[in-house]
Amino acid sequence: MFGFRESLLANFAKMDKVYRRCCFDAVRDLDEFTQNEILVLMFLTNPDNVPMDTATDISVLRSVSKGMVARSVESLSRRGYLRQRRDERDRRVVHLIPTEQCEEAGRRFAEVRGAFTRRMEQGLSTDDRRVMERVSRLFEENLAQLMEGKEEI
Repeated sequence: MFGFRESLLANFAKMDKVYRRCCFDAVRDLDEFTQNEILVLMFLTNPDNVPMDTATDISVLRSVSKGMVARSVESLSRRGYLRQRRDERDRRVVHLIPTEQCEEAGRRFAEVRGAFTRRMEQGLSTDDRRVMERVSRLFEENLAQLMEGKEEI
């Protein structure tokens, strides 16, 4: 059996897997999306991720290869789900913008996000939620420092 730390990491991985599967199931009738394309669309249609909207943002924050993101972005753009716009200040940066064709998928992802969150919070008290929010913020801060190389493990 896992210890607390290993169990926590395993549960985060399981949550991500179940959440991605639910999102895939929610949009499978809209188009023949690949799992990777859905990951890109999930990221770009999630208002919590604004203003992060580049392939690099997706690659870094979702821990997937730049090549996989690039292939998915190219396919989604070709099929009319994404538009690409060069940054005015740094022409090397390309912003990815979901089109109107993406609205239904975004709406369905939002429904799944809400239902999944409610299900994961089932049985938690208000105090439990407050503690989780505080712990989540601390995790986020600690991870940011590690990712920026400010600290070592």
